[in-house]
Amino acid sequence: MRSLPNVEKLKRKLIYFLLLSVALLFVGCDMKKNTAFNRKYQSINTRYNVYYNANESFKKGYKKLEESFSPDYSHIIPVFAVSDPSTEGVAKGDMTRTVEKCELAVQERSMQKKPKKKYEKMRDPAYVAFYNQEEFNTYMDEVWMLMGQAKFYSNDYLAASATFTYVIKHFSGDDKLVLQASIWKARALKELGWFYEAEEIMNKIEE
Repeated sequence: MRSLPNVEKLKRKLIYFLLLSVALLFVGCDMKKNTAFNRKYQSINTRYNVYYNANESFKKGYKKLEESFSPDYSHIIPVFAVSDPSTEGVAKGDMTRTVEKCELAVQERSMQKKPKKKYEKMRDPAYVAFYNQEEFNTYMDEVWMLMGQAKFYSNDYLAASATFTYVIKHFSGDDKLVLQASIWKARALKELGWFYEAEEIMNKIEE
């Protein structure tokens, strides 16, 4: 029996091309201008185009990493495959492509320009929080996290730690994201052998 086509992939492509078609109606529009339409456009384009391809490459690399893990039972077995010397460099090619695609998303899809201020709403805490945020592409946090994880699985732990530090600092309004980035940063520091710094982060999380 032939398998049915991947419905999720078809839906993803349909949404992307529909959005692209609508965007053609706004040819004269500056897509970097911070409007509700542009924010939605950049977010969906990031999610279903650049991020999607970056994540596919990431999954390929991660699968190679797991499959190549050959633990030595005569020694203490690491909890994670990436910690074992036998897997070093296995996922580097796929993870490098993931990082490159994420960097492309940051360069072309990031929206840090402020929207036109609505002074009548400046007493509304929700609007003030919205206006004061640093990034207006709502999917860019996922891009930065994926970039950090790809660097981690490339065994570039120092660069991974720096990326997660960026997330913690520039997306500080999202407590769940900051928690996630903090845990990944602690993991990167642990792989570097910086156990005191990693423990300090975990203690803060526990508190």
